[in-house]
Amino acid sequence: MKKLLFLLTVMAVVGCGKSDDTEKPSPPSPTPTPQPTPTSLYCNTIPDEVVMGCRERTARIYLDSNVPVKDFVVSSDAAWCDAKVLDEQGAENTVTLQLTCEDYSRMDGEGQAMYDPPRMASVSIKAGNVKSATMKVVQESDIKLVTDVNYLPGEVLRLSPMGATADVKVLTNCYRWTVSTDADWLTVEKKNEGTISVTSKARQASVTAPRTAKVTVMSTHFIEGLSPTMAYFTVADTDADLNGETYSYDDETTPWD
Repeated sequence: MKKLLFLLTVMAVVGCGKSDDTEKPSPPSPTPTPQPTPTSLYCNTIPDEVVMGCRERTARIYLDSNVPVKDFVVSSDAAWCDAKVLDEQGAENTVTLQLTCEDYSRMDGEGQAMYDPPRMASVSIKAGNVKSATMKVVQESDIKLVTDVNYLPGEVLRLSPMGATADVKVLTNCYRWTVSTDADWLTVEKKNEGTISVTSKARQASVTAPRTAKVTVMSTHFIEGLSPTMAYFTVADTDADLNGETYSYDDETTPWD
């Protein structure tokens, strides 16, 4: 009996001595869901100017922009030129601006082109709150491009072999034109919108044969697949026995005079 009481007492003491004082680990905190970084809106370079031909009815300008199409506001100040942003956006953030122009080719009573001067329109473009710009639209009519040398015999401009400078008149209604030559002894440059300055170097004394050079005047605007409007003339230095004082470019008369 005493043994039984002793065992019960020991068990009670041992049982009372047990305690669950160990702290349980906290459950792991949930990983926060990453929030998407807001995309910055942009609209890169809008061209300052677009040139169209008289029969070019439509032109498309592709803008590098991620501004939503619905946020674009586009308007034109000319009735003959309509401007709008197409309701489409390329996969590479390309916005398409479309220009639609009326035909600009007039004929006279004999069916000949009237060669009107270029006409201008101003297109206002606002890409949301990102960018605002104004673009000039130029439309050329039927082009006439000719120089007064084209009315000379053989279409040849003759200069002294000792070197000389002459002005050549340009008659054109194209918006812009350039001039070039195929000879290194001749320099040509655009003096103003209606004049070319032509300068030749003196011919070497050992050279007796006259030199010739080709000069090309060309409209800077052309439609893909078609040649630009051009005019050509030849420059030749005179015979070696002329000293430049007995010959004058102004001695030639043209229908322009």
